[in-house]
Amino acid sequence: MANRFKSNRSKAPSTFSWALVLVLLVLACVLLQDPRKFSTHIASNALNPTTKQRSLWSEKMQSEWKPCAWWKDDPKDLPDLSPEPTGYIKVECMGGLNQMRRDLCDGVGIARLLNASLLIPHFDAAMYWNDTRYF
Repeated sequence: MANRFKSNRSKAPSTFSWALVLVLLVLACVLLQDPRKFSTHIASNALNPTTKQRSLWSEKMQSEWKPCAWWKDDPKDLPDLSPEPTGYIKVECMGGLNQMRRDLCDGVGIARLLNASLLIPHFDAAMYWNDTRYF
């Protein structure tokens, strides 16, 4: 006879019940917040950016490019390049594409400083890309 009547004990709450309670709790927290608190703050910052906010995205002085001392002086004080070119420079460019581009740009800058008339790049892609072709 005892088996005929079910116990009044409650079952453990299901995962769905916990998820529903959590969603309702988050929804209640969001709805009870003052909406002006967030919108006013964002709008005022967008219309009136302060120096502190502008400096957030600016570069730090330590990481900025600093030219050489002779470069900062008046360009009239720099020695003139000789009318005769001083020869050529061969630049070995190896690594990935960005490293090759960097090496080539460095070579162009050095060629200008040395008044070289020709820059000969040698691209060694086989070392990085495991490519056996020679180009």
